[in-house]
Amino acid sequence: MLRNRAVWRFLAAAVAGLLASLFTLHMGEALSALNRPFLFPPFWMLPVGWTAALIAAAGAMRYAVGLIHKKTVAAFYVSLGLVVVWAFVFFRLGMRGTGFVAGFFLTGIWLRNRRLLREFSQDAAKWMTCATAWAGYATYLNLGVWFLNRG
Repeated sequence: MLRNRAVWRFLAAAVAGLLASLFTLHMGEALSALNRPFLFPPFWMLPVGWTAALIAAAGAMRYAVGLIHKKTVAAFYVSLGLVVVWAFVFFRLGMRGTGFVAGFFLTGIWLRNRRLLREFSQDAAKWMTCATAWAGYATYLNLGVWFLNRG
């Protein structure tokens, strides 16, 4: 039973990653026309980083068993939605400020999940640390793009 749940969580993360990537098609062209903040990675690294972060979040969720983690699992699914929303508003709509807000909430949700999971499993906390670090970094990049291109 637990194995089936883990498979579904990985599949949900994969679907969220696929949906988000659909909104980021041709992002290199769009981002190359913008001013970018310090430490902005090569464009190819962004979808790779998000894929790794989603897999890490899904990996952490395999430890989320029992009643205490129902909120953690629910927050995981909300965070997948936020990844898709962020990609849509940032890349398709060009709403950098709204994208920053989505990234901020995503980072907060993953940070909270990391804290909750750490009480039960150091392995889960490590998985969530990877996901949270990437979400925080991407949020920093989003904020930098927004501020550098406001005019």
